[in-house]
Amino acid sequence: DQAQIPNPASTSCDDSRAVRTLHPGDPDATAAAASAHRRWLELQRLLGVGFYRQVGVLTSLPAEEVDDALTLLRSVGVEAQGLTPAALAQRLPHLVFAPGTGAVLEPQAGVVLAEQALAAAAGWLRDQPTAEVRERAPVTRVDRDNGRVELADGSTVTADLVLVAAGPWSRDLLGAAVDSALVMHRQTVLYCQVPSGLRAEWARTPAVGRLGHDGRGWLTPPGRSMKVSSAGVCREVDVLGGRAAEPAWRRRLEEMLGCMLAGAQRYTVLGARDFHYLADRVTGGAVFTQLRSAGAPVLAYPACGGGGFKTAPLVARRAAQWAC
Repeated sequence: DQAQIPNPASTSCDDSRAVRTLHPGDPDATAAAASAHRRWLELQRLLGVGFYRQVGVLTSLPAEEVDDALTLLRSVGVEAQGLTPAALAQRLPHLVFAPGTGAVLEPQAGVVLAEQALAAAAGWLRDQPTAEVRERAPVTRVDRDNGRVELADGSTVTADLVLVAAGPWSRDLLGAAVDSALVMHRQTVLYCQVPSGLRAEWARTPAVGRLGHDGRGWLTPPGRSMKVSSAGVCREVDVLGGRAAEPAWRRRLEEMLGCMLAGAQRYTVLGARDFHYLADRVTGGAVFTQLRSAGAPVLAYPACGGGGFKTAPLVARRAAQWAC
């Protein structure tokens, strides 16, 4: 890695990620997410660190779509609960739902504490006799013809197989081999402190999605703080920018709070950050491919899409299968 693991200067470093199974109307994505949930639990057992908080994930939907969503989840072996508009309002009075909104609750889903997971994985690897973890070792070039990775300090590493998973920086290392298929997104995330009088309620609140006037907002329950995000503030950009939130987009997200939180004025905005990620130009999702080369195989995972972190265990398994 070019810095320590986890790297606070990475383009999408954050302290938590929601891991949901339900993708309404998309059986393939739902099945993949169910597998990712099981793999996260396996990884947690392997690493011996409790970084997967199974606080539940709630997806709000028009009430008439709840039964279909429950059927979809059960088809991939996930039990869930349907909530009527009345039950939803009674259970989560501190949130705002549009009239006629029901929900599906996945009680076994939850939030991965991303920084803890990465630190645990790196620590486990350091203890393996066949692995070497190199921190603060920026890669400047990948020689696809010879399976050689060149580092900023002038040293090189030669491998039988090279996996490039450097996020937006993959463009610099792989160039035209992947660049034409990718688009970069910049997204603003807001962090809030909940009112002291609502801390008990928030301690029982799952991650909640499909909120707001456009149904694109997400609330991740407090760890260090409550996280507020929305696909509505995700935009395409041409170049990699900084981590400081662009003021106009921060204000736009702050304005959305009233559509998601009852008594939004009682919440204290602690700050905001911008994140960058690459996505497939056509599908908006991940890109994971084996590049043709004369020498060692090169696997490229340059684009994760907006929800890439939750599928990390599946990506790792696929990379291992290719390696074999």
